[in-house]
Amino acid sequence: MRLLIKIIPALAILFLWHPQTVNADEIPDIGSPHSKYFSPQQEAEIGRQMMQQVKESAALITDPEINTYIQSLGNSLVNYANENNLPEFTFFIIASDQINAFAAPGGYIGIFTGLINATKTESELASVLAHEIGHITQSHLARRIAEHERLSVPRIAALLASILIATQDSQAGSAALISTNAASIQHQLAYSRTAEKEADNIGLKILAASGYDQKGMTGFFQTLQDAQTHSNKPIEYLSTHPLTQSRISEVKSRINHQYKWMGKESINYILIKTKLDIYSINDPQKALEKYQRLITTDSNFSNHYGYALALIKSGRYKKAEQIILKLISDDTERIAYLIALGKSQLQQKKIKNCYTTYQKALQIYPDNYPLIHNYAVALLYSSAYADGLKLVQQKLNLAKQHPELYKLAADLASKKGHKWLGHEYIGDYYRFNFYQAGVAREHYKKALTAINSISQELPNKKVIISRVEAKIEAINKLERKLQKQ
Repeated sequence: MRLLIKIIPALAILFLWHPQTVNADEIPDIGSPHSKYFSPQQEAEIGRQMMQQVKESAALITDPEINTYIQSLGNSLVNYANENNLPEFTFFIIASDQINAFAAPGGYIGIFTGLINATKTESELASVLAHEIGHITQSHLARRIAEHERLSVPRIAALLASILIATQDSQAGSAALISTNAASIQHQLAYSRTAEKEADNIGLKILAASGYDQKGMTGFFQTLQDAQTHSNKPIEYLSTHPLTQSRISEVKSRINHQYKWMGKESINYILIKTKLDIYSINDPQKALEKYQRLITTDSNFSNHYGYALALIKSGRYKKAEQIILKLISDDTERIAYLIALGKSQLQQKKIKNCYTTYQKALQIYPDNYPLIHNYAVALLYSSAYADGLKLVQQKLNLAKQHPELYKLAADLASKKGHKWLGHEYIGDYYRFNFYQAGVAREHYKKALTAINSISQELPNKKVIISRVEAKIEAINKLERKLQKQ
């Protein structure tokens, strides 16, 4: 976690959420800037390489429920960005109590657990994501790089990586900065006031179009101020970008007050915040004690859900199951409850009950990734490898958005004795998980070796070999293309 905290000053150059305001009608007409400075392939490669650095240095949330929620929320906002040729956005969560967020090239938007926990409404959280989407639609980082000089994709990736290294190891970082001239242009990569105005106003438009409350943006400003007032340590965002009452008033004046928000906060937002809170408490007993206190003072659904999760975390599965069944009696089709029920049953070795819980849930939500993931994990855990592999293979159309499904498929295939298929699926995992091409290619090659070593007749052997070889060639082709740019 110490490394993660050190990352933030460097990532500030990637537009930490620092909203400034302007009337929507005042945005200058600059045409459609997306991909004006770099090709979509170049931006994607820059983003992927940087994300590999983040993944190696930061604690990313891997829970499928939490990740699916943030990706779904982000996608619902991107749909109203009104820009053509946008990249496929990837929204991810970093496990840190800091209140921060950032945008990177190629459509990558990172949110810190501290920021999510600090928000009071889903509209506040949506306002942060909408602002970051604005930075990417306007290619703000690409513009700043282009203003300095024309740099190759590998050099840009090296520059961003060097700045990251500098925040983790001062001596190694200093050498890296000098070697790439990053020190001389790091400041120039910082956001501009104009860029922040553009992103803020795009965010306001997205909020209104997607059905969220525009006041969520100013609400989050107030949340930040309140957090600073009651905190014993500086809020990372406010330490570099203080918010004053006059600034909050200015933002309020630019909101479209003719728009009347008629919605309500989603239950899923509330439950995800509860799950993140449980996740952040390392000591299971402390989590249990906290939610035991909460349900005595406020017996609402989210506190009982948190209590059930705390019970699971502390190994009290039978009691957790009882709590969850009561929640389900009031809200029969809530996915979060059904997953928690399946987990509690699995840990009690109630295998048939667990299977039934997931099977019934999938009849209602056949393509819900968190349900599929947890059911497949249950099948893997209970050694039902054939059934697990069949389930995952039927849902592989979801795997490009959820690469962990490839990893599950690889585990199930290997356990079932299909070594070659395990290598192919793990290759797919690395290929679609921030495009770790080198590792993916090695596993594809191992898959070919394993296939050719099989003594018995393998159905469609030639077709399988051609498929794996095509995947290797696709990686090689893209690498050749990038080398020419």
